[in-house]
Amino acid sequence: MTVTGPQWEKIFNTFAPLYKDKIIPTGQDMYDTGATDGKQAWNPYQGDLFLNGRAAMTVSGFDYITELTRAKEQNAKNSKVPSVDWGVVTIPQHTENPGYGSSINLSALMGINAKAANADDAWEFISFNNSKEWAKLKSRSTYELIARKSMIKPRDGQDYNVEAFYTLKPVPPTSLDLEKLYREKPGIYEAQYMGTQSLQQVIEGKMTVQQALKDWETKGNEALKRTNDGSGGGIVRPLG
Repeated sequence: MTVTGPQWEKIFNTFAPLYKDKIIPTGQDMYDTGATDGKQAWNPYQGDLFLNGRAAMTVSGFDYITELTRAKEQNAKNSKVPSVDWGVVTIPQHTENPGYGSSINLSALMGINAKAANADDAWEFISFNNSKEWAKLKSRSTYELIARKSMIKPRDGQDYNVEAFYTLKPVPPTSLDLEKLYREKPGIYEAQYMGTQSLQQVIEGKMTVQQALKDWETKGNEALKRTNDGSGGGIVRPLG
């Protein structure tokens, strides 16, 4: 593996300052309540920096609308429950790959067994589940978007940019061949996770970007070599 090129330097030089300047929160920030008196007062949205007014924006899915709405309703009854004014925009786009957003997940997919004894009845059921009538009912869902674009509207009479959730193209799915490779060669996970450790060294000022990338490349290749030699190496899955 090679990570000592200009592209990886650009990535590290972009993200390390964002963590140093507290623009992007760290894992520790999720547990810090921000209390100045040392008391850690718990609330149901304790790990949500955006809802607690400690982050200017967050990246989330359609289901997060429910959390924001619920927090606002609870705040009306109890001012100690955090609530914020919010809106929805498309996810930031990569300048080198414009037009693409994040991933998309499909749920409740259906199919008919080729040897089904009641294939006609099964087809009627699937047809109903894909009908306008059912889509109208599903459009009331508080957690999922439906496939029929004409019926995707803000819920509960709210006014927000619901189109932001489907305007951009989804990123291509991960190749099944790549997933198979990860399973067969766990050292790839180990080598990948080392990148997180190297970035942390830069954030803490213990290494320069060039030193961290060189260290990652060296240790990563050692991990890959152990996998290829069959000499072991634990399965380490990257965080986040």
